[in-house]
Amino acid sequence: MRPPETEQSLWQVNEQLRSFIEYSPVALAMFDRNMCYLQASRRWREDYQLGEQAFSGRSYYSIFPKSSQRWKEVHGQALAGETIRVEEDRFERADGSVRWLQWEVRPWYDTVGEIGGVMIYTEDVTDRKRIGNALAQRTALLDTLHTMAPVGLGFVDTNFRVVRFNEKMASFARTTPEACIGRLISEIVPELWTVISPFYERALAGQSVVDREIFGELKATPGELRHWQVSYYPVRVEEEIIGVGVVVAEITEAKRIEYALRKSEERYRTMFETMVEGFCVIEVLFDAVQRPIDCRFLEVNPAFEKQTGLTNARGRLMRELVPDHEEYWFQMLGKVALTGSPVRFENAARALDRYYEVSACRVGAPESHKVAVIFNDITQRKQMEISLRESEERFRQLVQGLPAAVYTCDVKGRILIYNAEAVKLWGREPDCERKRWCGSHRIFDERGNPLRRRQLAIVRAVREGKTIQGEERIIERPDGSRSYVLAYPDLIRDSSGQVTGAVNMLFDITALKETENALRATERKLKTLSRAVEQSPASVVITDRLGEIEYVNPTFVEVTGYTTEEVIGRNPRFLKSGRHRPEFYRQMWETIAAGEDWRGVICNRKKNGEEIWEFAVIAPIHGARNTITHFVATKEDITLRRQTLAALHDREERLRAILDTVMDAVITIDQQRRIVGANRATRRMFGYSDSELLNQNVSLLLPSPYEEEKPLSEQDPCTEAAAILDCSRDMQARRKDGSAFPVELAVSEVRHLHLFTCVIRDVTLRRQLEAEVLQISEDERQRVAADLHDGICQELMGISFVATAVQRDLQESHPKLAAKVKSLSEAISQAATHTREVARGMTPVVADKDGLMLALRQLAVSISQSHCVRCIFKCSTPVIINDIVAANQLYRVAQEAIQNAIQHGRPTQITIALREDDGGICLAIKDNGRGLSECESASSGIGLRTMQYRASLLGGHLSFKPRRGGGTEVLCRLPQMPLPS
Repeated sequence: MRPPETEQSLWQVNEQLRSFIEYSPVALAMFDRNMCYLQASRRWREDYQLGEQAFSGRSYYSIFPKSSQRWKEVHGQALAGETIRVEEDRFERADGSVRWLQWEVRPWYDTVGEIGGVMIYTEDVTDRKRIGNALAQRTALLDTLHTMAPVGLGFVDTNFRVVRFNEKMASFARTTPEACIGRLISEIVPELWTVISPFYERALAGQSVVDREIFGELKATPGELRHWQVSYYPVRVEEEIIGVGVVVAEITEAKRIEYALRKSEERYRTMFETMVEGFCVIEVLFDAVQRPIDCRFLEVNPAFEKQTGLTNARGRLMRELVPDHEEYWFQMLGKVALTGSPVRFENAARALDRYYEVSACRVGAPESHKVAVIFNDITQRKQMEISLRESEERFRQLVQGLPAAVYTCDVKGRILIYNAEAVKLWGREPDCERKRWCGSHRIFDERGNPLRRRQLAIVRAVREGKTIQGEERIIERPDGSRSYVLAYPDLIRDSSGQVTGAVNMLFDITALKETENALRATERKLKTLSRAVEQSPASVVITDRLGEIEYVNPTFVEVTGYTTEEVIGRNPRFLKSGRHRPEFYRQMWETIAAGEDWRGVICNRKKNGEEIWEFAVIAPIHGARNTITHFVATKEDITLRRQTLAALHDREERLRAILDTVMDAVITIDQQRRIVGANRATRRMFGYSDSELLNQNVSLLLPSPYEEEKPLSEQDPCTEAAAILDCSRDMQARRKDGSAFPVELAVSEVRHLHLFTCVIRDVTLRRQLEAEVLQISEDERQRVAADLHDGICQELMGISFVATAVQRDLQESHPKLAAKVKSLSEAISQAATHTREVARGMTPVVADKDGLMLALRQLAVSISQSHCVRCIFKCSTPVIINDIVAANQLYRVAQEAIQNAIQHGRPTQITIALREDDGGICLAIKDNGRGLSECESASSGIGLRTMQYRASLLGGHLSFKPRRGGGTEVLCRLPQMPLPS
């Protein structure tokens, strides 16, 4: 039993321990070996948000059920005698907040020295962690700034010794930061110490020195004058100055640029004052909606006044100087001021009566709306360009008015200009990008030998630098037609005499060569291009601007009958025929007087009083000031052409009357299968009106029920049409009410118009008659077959039996005669068998629902046995045909297709396939022979025509096509199941 004093002492120790733990400034908890709470400090309960709950004796893991395995391992290590301490550990509270803890777990021992449990000490170091992180970030930022700063940074103590320099600061003296630490500034840059020492002293006195410029030479860079911008700041700690902060930026390059800029400004000012181009800086003025309305001249050069004629413009508005200045100028300059995009343009300033070439760009800040403008007066150049265009236009008009083919090329042969006669001669528009030197399809010499492009006269003229005249050539057009021409290439030179291209005039002399051989000798005498007008087959008349004739060519004399002396000096009005009203001639005169070409058909009168119709082109010829000086007229006699067109019109009317009279439908379609014409019988046969037919696809009348049967289908219309030209084809047509009827189609091509004429004949009645004839023929065939089988075959078999009996009777008495009788009996039996086969061949298909399948199977066996060809019959599902006529016709088609394949293809295997296809019947005969060519398939062989005829009688379609790998496939399709006859 303990003395009361001992218990009292023990109680006091326990109370002291409890009070120490309870009021400990850190989180502290004591646990037994089972990790049950013995005591915890108030700070522990606050840090872990345990409140005032009684947890003495409770397990640590019941209060913190989400304790990690790591903590359990730590507890186990402490109970084993280890002390574990962590300076910083992340702890996430129940409310999601994160704290940083410093903790220690150590064992405590009982009175006998055994481990009684563990004590856990934790301290919230979150604030210290945050301050440390912030300090580390600031230090890192300061180090980064110190290292990466583009200027020199340094710290000098109160004794002017270097505490810290960055790389930039040390580089000024061509040394390293480490070599500067602890050294005096006067030792590092002794050359500048007398200059910078007062700045240090002021900074140590508490005054900052900011942005001072110094310069001098350093020992590290002798002979080089360098400039710096320096700042000095006092560095304080608790109001005590502990040193000087230094910021140094080298501005040597900036000073050099500044000096160069001053020099440049001086040169600019000299250029500004002496430049020939006008120059100004303007401020563009805008209204409230940012629309440019005026501009103010801020600066102008001396050439400005000469270029514009405006004086004292500086500081004044454009509207003040030139009130009528065009809005276009303000819009262009305003766009530059707003967008900053430079522009270059040419435009007229009509208020100044000048034309300018302008370059403008924005200067200064965008909000200043300032624009620099350089401009040059190009009025004289523009006038020259206008004159050049007028000259080119006169040349073009003259070229277009000439009755000969004229074109020009550059030195590389690219065709630049050509007239309508050239296109007519070539037969097409030239491909100026690909064709060189000439736009014709092919070219031959006068003997018909083909020429290469380098042999052409125009090529030789350019390469040899000389003019070539009257070289005869033959031009071939893409359609194969040819024309004889005379070529007159001449060189085109620039103002310096350099060859820049060539002009070639081609005279079509085909008609002259065909009509008069003597004319060839005359044409070879042509020496100059000017005489070409006299040899033109068209009439050429040249008048002055008042209309008095100055020149007519021989064709005019020949056509009109007037001599040259009779017409010179007269007005062409003496040629009037009286067919045209005065308004006609007034409109003609107004057109050419306005400087435009007049083209049209005119009726004149010859000297002998006969009328002549001519296609005339009258073009004005302009002088140097764009004034009309002459008129040139080229006229082509089209009297015979008009007569021919009138005759053609009459012929068309007669042809239309014939088409409207015939009973067959006649339609005309183009290459896109559109109907472009139809006769009266078409409307009557199909029930459509003209408006309902025109421009409709021909499939409206001739729909195709099969993919194989597509006349004029979506593929190549020309190829498809060519396949049925000059022959007829049986088809199914469709009326407006949807009813279908059989027709016979014949197609012909109108080649030069790229059209096709289709004649459609309704063969409904003929088909009905053919079906009746076919039925009668089939009935007669069955009757004859029955007579052969039941009559002759039976009689022959009876005779055979009698002969056999006679042979037995004579066997002993007359053996030789008995042998002859036996031979006679065998011959009679063979005749009976042959007759039976003939009877079976006349009706190969028995009158049964599967008769066709049985007949085709027997046909395959027969072919295999008799022709050494493997013949296979395929029919996956039964095909029922109740019409014995249709079944026999299909059998005949298969039989004839097999015979054709064996005779022409020499196959080793033939397949007969019968199947139902989309409600109809499909019979296919395929072989692996040499195949059937397109010519053979389209030929008029009796076998092919017979098969096609049989298919058409059934309302079906027969097609032939080659098979991949060799062989032919014959396909017969019936559109629907044949009904019983």
